[in-house]
Amino acid sequence: MKGFKKNTAILLICVLSVVFVLGLLFGFVPMNFGKTTFVSFSGSVGVTSDVKGGIYGEYDIAATETPSKSALLQSMSKIKEVFDDYGYKNVEVYALGTKKIRVEVSYPYGSKNYSDVLAELSRVATGAFQLRNEQTVDDDTIILDGATCVESVNVYTNNSTKYMTIKFNSKGQEKYKELLAAGTTIYIALGDYTQSQTVQKPNDDDYSQLTLSGTDYENLVQFEWAIILGCMKVELNPDTVLTQTKSATLTAGESASSPDNASYYSSTAYVVAVSSVFIVLVLGLALFAIKFGPFAILVAISAGFGTIMFLLLLLLTPSIQIGLSGFFAIAVGMGMIYVYTYQFASRVKGEYELGKSYQAALEVANKTSFKSVLMGGTALFLSSLIMYFLSFGELASVTAIFAIISAICMVINLLIIPLLVKICLSFNKIGRKLFMLKKRTETELGEAR
Repeated sequence: MKGFKKNTAILLICVLSVVFVLGLLFGFVPMNFGKTTFVSFSGSVGVTSDVKGGIYGEYDIAATETPSKSALLQSMSKIKEVFDDYGYKNVEVYALGTKKIRVEVSYPYGSKNYSDVLAELSRVATGAFQLRNEQTVDDDTIILDGATCVESVNVYTNNSTKYMTIKFNSKGQEKYKELLAAGTTIYIALGDYTQSQTVQKPNDDDYSQLTLSGTDYENLVQFEWAIILGCMKVELNPDTVLTQTKSATLTAGESASSPDNASYYSSTAYVVAVSSVFIVLVLGLALFAIKFGPFAILVAISAGFGTIMFLLLLLLTPSIQIGLSGFFAIAVGMGMIYVYTYQFASRVKGEYELGKSYQAALEVANKTSFKSVLMGGTALFLSSLIMYFLSFGELASVTAIFAIISAICMVINLLIIPLLVKICLSFNKIGRKLFMLKKRTETELGEAR
């Protein structure tokens, strides 16, 4: 392994330093740009309620028969989508068997207050959405069912006019045409709630959508939310909704009973999780410093680049949230980086002690570690990716985190570490000192030959 030309090495050092400093700055330091607040990459990462506390809602599934797995998954996805659209980043949706669905909203939740979140959780179980030609249902009632007939629901504004469109699929269009053939008054039903609406028959035979207008945008948006949730593949029973605060595991104080108290926002579990990852990082670097000397600096720099990449990738995948198991995956991923890096540095020392020059020892170690890192990292990445597509909820987040860390591990060990080593080799006499390799005597050189 040979270094770069000195001028090239200096240029690379300048570029990498700028990227490193900016990455750490934006990664961890909140900043204000005029009226805009930047909370940092790490501050934007979603954290689940098992480390941050929050509020949850549990809903019974109103079904005489056990719903299919696909219907459950589609309904859970729809709930998550609604919360995401309304600005909630830290929301997890779980199926509790086939009888209940649980929705957890973790702190922090932006400008929303405690009562807002409880009200919105209560609205999740709105009941099924239907359009009918009669207020009461009998054998002759024409029913357009939202779960099978509605394609999308959207709210729009046009100057001072606010309106909502309910778009139908092909089955819905046929039902809507049938409804209007029976009369221009239809009934909008959401669970036990119904309202009448006068609708004009379209002149162009376009039965693709129903348009509703309103003067209050907020109420129209809430109605949109209710209809979307009323069109889920499973119906949630509004009479059995349980909403309650959820304290994080190991949370200090009376946080569960005092959600408006400032102590509710602090979680011992979160502090312990972050501190544990930091301790693993520091202890690993200390081990490298004792065993290999200055090489620990390169490991620390590569870990910094890895952290920046990890935060950026999490921002690009906002559905991933970190819980206690996610922190465990991060710690295991850091261990993977250390193991591969330790193998590389140990091989350098071993080859040098066999009599090779430090350049030759580095070359052999790089080639050997390249194969193990590529094969092991690829296997872990692909297996994690497969598990991600086969799972949902917290398990999906954990497997996604592990897949991201496996990819970052390969980037660090295949690209960043060799690049940093080659930069160091560009300067005289640094190569041997980088790994604390003992200077050979003339006798040792002769024996090696």
